Amino acid sequence: MVLHAKKSAQLLRDLQRARWLPPFNEKVIKEVADEINNDFREFMSLTRMLDADMAEDLEVPQDTAGGLMLFTDLMERNKRNILIYLNHRLEKIEELRWEIGHMIPEDKLGMLSEAEKVYLYRYNDILDDYMRHYVPECKAGLDLTADVEAPEEMNVQVRVLDDSVGEILTPDTA
Repeated sequence: MVLHAKKSAQLLRDLQRARWLPPFNEKVIKEVADEINNDFREFMSLTRMLDADMAEDLEVPQDTAGGLMLFTDLMERNKRNILIYLNHRLEKIEELRWEIGHMIPEDKLGMLSEAEKVYLYRYNDILDDYMRHYVPECKAGLDLTADVEAPEEMNVQVRVLDDSVGEILTPDTA
């Protein structure tokens, strides 16, 4: 019992120590999944014992109730840790796309699993498709990644490429 949730907690510590992302640790994730499955089997074993006791109209033994709560807590903690690990990695991948664009450095690409690379490529495709088709009449696509920071000045100069637009009214012009 001492080693429960240690491996999933180690994954989170690795995330915390890394400058960007640590290499994807599939081996430890599989070990944590096995740990969750083993805890579930123990949980089901205790449940069957409890069902047998309840069939005889006996009171629920304290150790059985405690064991059920313990195994539930262990499974939930491991699941939460794994989900935090995976979600954090996906958020970092999305941030990388917004900061760098398409040209992902090879050293960062090497830290990703094959599934994460597929996610990155699909995310790129979806974002590019959205930017190309957001304004269908526009010849150049909308680049949402151009300025990540908001402008410091309140006044923005607008240049119109087509003279046939006519007069432009904004909320400030009255």
